Amino acid sequence: MLFRSASTGSVTTAYSADVIAFAAMVIAMYRLPALPPLTGAPTRAGLASVRDGMLFLRGKRTLQMSFYADIIAMVFGMPRALFPAIAAHWYGDSMGSTAARVGLLTAAPALGAALSALFSGPLTTIYRHGRAIVWAIVAWGCAIAVFGILNNLWLALIALVIAGAADNVSALYRITMVQIGRAHV
Repeated sequence: MLFRSASTGSVTTAYSADVIAFAAMVIAMYRLPALPPLTGAPTRAGLASVRDGMLFLRGKRTLQMSFYADIIAMVFGMPRALFPAIAAHWYGDSMGSTAARVGLLTAAPALGAALSALFSGPLTTIYRHGRAIVWAIVAWGCAIAVFGILNNLWLALIALVIAGAADNVSALYRITMVQIGRAHV
């Protein structure tokens, strides 16, 4: 059979889904309208653009703190590097192969992020972005903590979906803050 499940050892389904998703993304990108560059926008590349970004953040304490909180959460709390060991040792008797379990654990946060992006409309009514970021990071941390104590694969996947959704909400507000900050420069 051409399309087999990842649990059987074939990656045809995964690569086919990836090709379809990538093609849809490229089509969507080309359908976007052309935007003229901002007048006076910096056009430097490399380390000079990093310096420009750091200069942009100077004096914007709320924006700085949102980035710091997210970096701390991701560096010290994201168990992605442990997914292979978790899949083998905690969920070793669960469905499919270890590779399939690692795939599910890795895909769950991305699914949560995609779902939160699809249903992000109500987020436009929140104007205190700093507080929203803090609450999203708290929700992310709670979901990761719950994931850490669960021995049921399906419940753990739900916790990771929630974590991915919360992380995406935090990212949406950080991006909004950057765009609002750039508009006031």
